Amino acid sequence: MPKGIYTRTDFHIESIRNGVKKRRPLNGAENPAWCGGRSIHSSGYIRIRKTEHPNTVDGYILEHRFIMEQKLNRFLNKQECVHHINGIKDDNRSENLMLFNSNSEHKKYETSRGNSNHKWKGGKPACLTCGTKISYGARSCKKHRPIKHDGKGKFIWHSE
Repeated sequence: MPKGIYTRTDFHIESIRNGVKKRRPLNGAENPAWCGGRSIHSSGYIRIRKTEHPNTVDGYILEHRFIMEQKLNRFLNKQECVHHINGIKDDNRSENLMLFNSNSEHKKYETSRGNSNHKWKGGKPACLTCGTKISYGARSCKKHRPIKHDGKGKFIWHSE
């Protein structure tokens, strides 16, 4: 008999006739990798599984937005922005959250308080450590940026 060709046994023929039962995917709590419906988004915010929520993305909603909705007893619209007062993205206590009507109001608040990711000086971002003006994509100046990665998850910094 040629390689790769086999004769069907009575078992194969019977399972084809009866219809092979396919395993259904294990969803939610049935899945061994289930973490209770909470995950961390790539941006650092916590997402929770709420499939019935009207503002879900792939069945998930950002937890800080959900907590603000519970606090206000209404759904948030897409323009509204929830701010973490202490700047910690996964600290979703209701007393740590503040609501803005738009993202532009949120940015105005951030720049007026000097709490944004960059300390703005004259319309240009500045290094968080020393205040030197930097380019828009950078987070710190060359002096406060790591020189190289040591391959073990740590950075080698400039000596000061």
